[in-house]
Amino acid sequence: MFLGAAIALALALAALAGCLVLLRRAREGASGHSSDAFERVFSASPIGMAVVGADGVVHRANQPMSDLLGGDRAGQRFDTLVSEGDRAGAREQLDRLVARELHAVTLRLGLHHADGSDVPAVLSVSLLRDDAGDPREYIVQARDETDNEALTAEVRHATDHDSLTGLLNRAALLPLLRELPGQPAALAILDVDGLSAINETCGTLAGDAVIEAVAGRLTATLSRRGALARIGGDEFGILISDVDAAAARALVEELVAAVCARPVDVAGERLVVTACAGVALEDDLLSNANEALQQAKREGHGTTVLFSSRMRERRTNGRDWADKVRRGLQSDRLLLDAQPIVDVLTGEPVQYELLLRMRDDDGSIVRPNAFLGAARRHGLMGAVDEWVVGQAIALVQGRAQQNAPVDIAVNLSPESIADRAFLARAISRLVDAPEAGRHLVFELTERSAMSDRGDALRLMARLGEFGCRFALDDFGAGSASLRYLKQLPVEFLKLDGQLTRGLPVDPADRAITAAVVGAAHGLGKTVVAECVEDAAILDAVRELGVELAQGLHVGRPQPAAEQLSVAAPS
Repeated sequence: MFLGAAIALALALAALAGCLVLLRRAREGASGHSSDAFERVFSASPIGMAVVGADGVVHRANQPMSDLLGGDRAGQRFDTLVSEGDRAGAREQLDRLVARELHAVTLRLGLHHADGSDVPAVLSVSLLRDDAGDPREYIVQARDETDNEALTAEVRHATDHDSLTGLLNRAALLPLLRELPGQPAALAILDVDGLSAINETCGTLAGDAVIEAVAGRLTATLSRRGALARIGGDEFGILISDVDAAAARALVEELVAAVCARPVDVAGERLVVTACAGVALEDDLLSNANEALQQAKREGHGTTVLFSSRMRERRTNGRDWADKVRRGLQSDRLLLDAQPIVDVLTGEPVQYELLLRMRDDDGSIVRPNAFLGAARRHGLMGAVDEWVVGQAIALVQGRAQQNAPVDIAVNLSPESIADRAFLARAISRLVDAPEAGRHLVFELTERSAMSDRGDALRLMARLGEFGCRFALDDFGAGSASLRYLKQLPVEFLKLDGQLTRGLPVDPADRAITAAVVGAAHGLGKTVVAECVEDAAILDAVRELGVELAQGLHVGRPQPAAEQLSVAAPS
């Protein structure tokens, strides 16, 4: 909308510039303003022009000036046509013009319209002198700034507000955070769950409708109790002043409840909407609220989490661990164990899964649950996964050179699945080792594959060109429908340990596992049981028709170099 206004303004300014050039030439070519050239400029000008005597009385005005002022003002003193609050400043500038301190004057002021209103205008004033050098008359040119002010306001609004919801945007919220007064304040970040899935399955227009509905619910519930902004595709920021922790949490829980209260109707479909939120009241509000939000996401839909001192300690520890991971990548302190995946009938290994470890500063071996969370928060997962893929390819090539090929499974993080740069680097490695692909199995968790199906399908298609195969890991830990299995080109379905551990004693786990195994076999998938930790579990998975097993009972993790070494022939 404001683009058209900007074009119109530009054309008006161009016309003004042309008139000023003609006026200057007219002055240069004639001794007075009565020359033909001046008269043509005066009458044809698209902007207002007036001739004002040295005594301050308007001698005459052209039609645009009369329109600007609401009538012909010839014979009136010009200072009475200037808004009262601007008169002193205008008089001072004109006095400087008379004193030759200025060659011309440009004034931004209000002109008094005949209807009593003040019209914002820009005035350019030049002074003509007689042969003795004394002031003779002023030539005043005036441009109506009403449209320009409206345009400026529109541009400012577009700069500071979200185009979809009309709320403040992130750029407008950040200065509010920096300029907070001394009283207590809280910042909440509310995340709409599953928006990417809605965009993917129902279209972006449906996603936009959900965001608009959420914005409306938040606005109505928040009322005048805080400032609301849309700070990301699926995130809203709520700034609340003069509030303590209990009140802030209560208000944010009320906002989350309002979002989740009922479905959003879009094109005849009722879309269930859920949200979670993080709240912070001290220090770096944006960073702390975001960290609390991540915890809320981990805890589940409808959750509100308040940033705590424990989170601060974890963040400090996280920075330490992230630094250790960076050093580990640079100094070969990352390590790999390999755990066999065996045939449940023969006990023979058919694959080995690589498990990441790290050597700490004191030389001890650290398991991934100590450092991967920090690596994820600090954006290191792509580098870690790339290192593991490189090691896996080297192991596959080493076994191939010994005529003892082996299939190796590698876990991929959600961050790497969504990162096209990671995919490009993985492809580059496979181009250099094309035979390795058919011995690699990439494991994707059920949650990441379901929430980012577009990214997962893209990755599977490209890596599949090199013969790579795929496993859906931790199946049963999330809420994926079995029907989604036919959309994902996975060859292996790995049952989550929560299911397999209960098989010997829990009829419900057994019934669920039997249904999953039957569906997987119907789709041509091979089922792998994780966490097979004793003989009873192994017997149960064998009875249910599971083909492969992984766990301490059938094979412990060992350093990959040892586990995958090939004995020299005797």
